[in-house]
Amino acid sequence: MWVYNAPCDKLSLFDYRKGHDQSGPKQMLGGFKAILRVEGYSVYRKLFGNYADMLTVYCMAHARRKR
Repeated sequence: MWVYNAPCDKLSLFDYRKGHDQSGPKQMLGGFKAILRVEGYSVYRKLFGNYADMLTVYCMAHARRKR
């Protein structure tokens, strides 16, 4: 289950995918331009680490955990 949240718009989207691979965030966030706050799952860095229009920041609870 991928969860996308836009707090300023008071929107949440729950996107069920059969696996936990790159297809969900790649499809949903392909043209996203803003700050993306994520947990430490390496898929985000692989997909969006080099996008000039997207800043990836990490959840502090997950930052304390070893990867």
